[in-house]
Amino acid sequence: MLVSIFAGFLGLAVLAQEDGPSDRTVMETCLAEAETGGAVRPDAARCIGTVAEACMQKSGGGSQAVAACYAREREVWFADVQALAMGGIYAPGQVEWDAYREAQCRTEASEHAGGSFEAAATEVCMNRITALRALELRAGAARR
Repeated sequence: MLVSIFAGFLGLAVLAQEDGPSDRTVMETCLAEAETGGAVRPDAARCIGTVAEACMQKSGGGSQAVAACYAREREVWFADVQALAMGGIYAPGQVEWDAYREAQCRTEASEHAGGSFEAAATEVCMNRITALRALELRAGAARR
C-alpha cells in the first residue's frame, strides 16, 4: 500500500515535469515582466504560484499533485534565496528565517491535521513564504 502511494506521488511529480519550458525559465519570464530597470515591482508577487499552477494543469489536480507541484516551485524560489542570502548581509538571519517559515507553515497546515490536504497546505505555505523571501532579497540586491 505504502509503495503504491509513493509510486503514485512520484508518478505525479514526473508527469508534471514533462514538456514545456523549465521551471526556472517560467519563473524568470514572469519576473522579467514584473521587473523594470532592475527594480522589483510590487506586482512581482503575482509570479508566486506560476510554476505550481502550470504543473497542476498537467498533473490533473488532487492534494498529492498540489503538494508535489508547490514543492517543485518552492525549489526554484529557494535556489534564489540560497544564492542571494548566503554569503551576503542576510546570511546571519537565514537560520531564523528558516525557523520562522517552518513554524508558520506547521501552524497553517495544522488546520488540516490528519486530513488529505495537510501536506498540500504545508507546501503551499512553504512556497509562498519562500517566494516572498526571494522577492525581498531580489529587491534588496536591486537597491545595492
